Amino acid sequence: MHKVIITGANGVGKSTIAARLGEVRPNIPIISYDALKLQTNWNTRPADESLEALRAAISTDNWILEGGPSMLQVALDHANALIWLDPPDYKRSWRLFTRPLKSFGRTRSEIPMQTCIAELANQH
Repeated sequence: MHKVIITGANGVGKSTIAARLGEVRPNIPIISYDALKLQTNWNTRPADESLEALRAAISTDNWILEGGPSMLQVALDHANALIWLDPPDYKRSWRLFTRPLKSFGRTRSEIPMQTCIAELANQH
């Protein structure tokens, strides 16, 4: 499998699973859907820009794409595998509660740097 989607609701562990898969398959890039649709400070990109960035990302030969289910309509037909995470509600709630504490004082990886988005768009 060289085109894998990891999805589910907020706080289910998508980024964690993607990072672990990336450790096993370091030659396959991890693409965060949040990084494609967000600008700095959690500002959302225009929908057409996000869609264009997603299409560019999934047109490559290898990827692990992690993000919410809203990207499935575009990405699912391009994937070899889909991993849908659905832990118990108490576990998801705890993760969402503790997430800000774990990243206090630093920027979470889901908030993209402008140069990273520009580099991804320029690959195509």
